[in-house]
Amino acid sequence: MSDNFLDIAQSAAAQAAHIIHKTTGTSEAITEKVSRFDLVTQADLNSEKQILSTLKKSFPRHNFLSEELGLQSSNSEYTWVIDPLDGTSLFTAGLPEYSVSIGLLHNNQPFLGVILRVATNEIYYAQKGGGAFKNNLPIHTNSITDLSRAVIGSDYQNTKEQRVKDHARNLKLMLPAKTFRTGAGSVSSLADLAEGRLSGFIHMCKPWDFAAGAAIVAEAGGEVTDWNGHPINWTRDWIEGVFSNHHLHHALLNQLI
Repeated sequence: MSDNFLDIAQSAAAQAAHIIHKTTGTSEAITEKVSRFDLVTQADLNSEKQILSTLKKSFPRHNFLSEELGLQSSNSEYTWVIDPLDGTSLFTAGLPEYSVSIGLLHNNQPFLGVILRVATNEIYYAQKGGGAFKNNLPIHTNSITDLSRAVIGSDYQNTKEQRVKDHARNLKLMLPAKTFRTGAGSVSSLADLAEGRLSGFIHMCKPWDFAAGAAIVAEAGGEVTDWNGHPINWTRDWIEGVFSNHHLHHALLNQLI
């Protein structure tokens, strides 16, 4: 197999970011998917098309799972998991916390991740066994061991019913933490965790929201499980993820009981 997974994934992310940049500030059409909280724009679609085109040229026999097109299976041991524009609502509002996310699963386990924050041109990346990096510099999760000194992140899902449940869970997290943050998007939040800005992140999302970030967080020294403390099943449609600096993982899991 090719050993240039990371180079090609970074190239695909950079090309997608260029496409997104060109549409920033335009009056393009915005379409609601399942609710007013769940949007898709032409930037999402164009970014996804570009990423898939780039990856398929080099890895035509791999599987591809992307937010807008879903699963395209070739029965490969490799599956690319793509969020072409995480934080679409933030993007349409002109807020800078939107990202391109490209992950690679090998035998349904995170192997590689690339996250590119489009507005700031910050790129985070990791490949299993090689460490985690931001703009070519190594990054690591922080060493905070006390939840009362930690900044913890989460977010809200895309229907009113889901958001009521999310709020009840988030109350359990925000009260013991030093600071609690929502609204930055799953992809950007996992990048923040990997470089030590956050100490933990808990959310329920689709695989493309988590796959790249999980690889980067793990290589940065963090810990990744489901809400029961078990390894994540990446074949599920919805994933309950707990991501931490490792030191606070059990404390975060205890808040979910």
